[in-house]
Amino acid sequence: SLCRMRNLWRAFKLVLPHRWMLFWYAVTAAGLAVFASSPLLLAKTFLDKIFPEHLHGKIGVKDPVSSAINTWLLNHYGPGANYVLVLGGVIAFCLVARAVFDGLNTYIGAWLAQRLRVEAMEQVMQRLLTLDQPYHDQHKTGDLISRMVSDGENLRRTVKIFLDFFQQPFMAIALIGVALYLDWYLFCVAIPGALLLAWPLVKIVRSIATHSKRYQEKTAGLAQSMIQNLSGIRIIHAYGAEDVESKSFKV
Repeated sequence: SLCRMRNLWRAFKLVLPHRWMLFWYAVTAAGLAVFASSPLLLAKTFLDKIFPEHLHGKIGVKDPVSSAINTWLLNHYGPGANYVLVLGGVIAFCLVARAVFDGLNTYIGAWLAQRLRVEAMEQVMQRLLTLDQPYHDQHKTGDLISRMVSDGENLRRTVKIFLDFFQQPFMAIALIGVALYLDWYLFCVAIPGALLLAWPLVKIVRSIATHSKRYQEKTAGLAQSMIQNLSGIRIIHAYGAEDVESKSFKV
């Protein structure tokens, strides 16, 4: 929706000052996409080697990528056991490289999201300290604390969603390209099923957003009660009102 696109645009403007980290995030996303899709083509080469006469139901037809990889391996390592070992080693290397790029990508994304969360909370605190006393009289302290913490967490999630939105196109382009290259007909048949699965996921996400808003409102009330009880702990002990306040807090 338009509101979500605005939130993503705001998240992009917040991430933009950390452009170097965003650059390395894009580099790791591209590396992850490349090494995630490469094993599929290498596995196709291995299958073509085992079944050279029946490829996708078309006798004697080879795709150029598998043919190029197969020719290079045959010229350098021959058709024996070395062929299989080298091909398996390259596939294993791609899987390890994918895990490395995935870890780096996740780490950079988490660092950016957490860093922006802390910076936002610092700016909110600076703003609250400059406001006049009537503003603080009209707003509960627990509500301000809950909103600052909750909004900071929501900002972290929004930045993480933006980074995922920024990273997924690399993976989608690479995997869709490989899928179309290997079997475009099967890919086109699978698209309607994927769209049907996406509809209930949208409903679930909207339900989660609604419950999250209710949770924030309840958290504000609990935070206010906690501050009142802890700030007046001497009075509560003096009048022996521990049970009453405990029941009130549970309600």
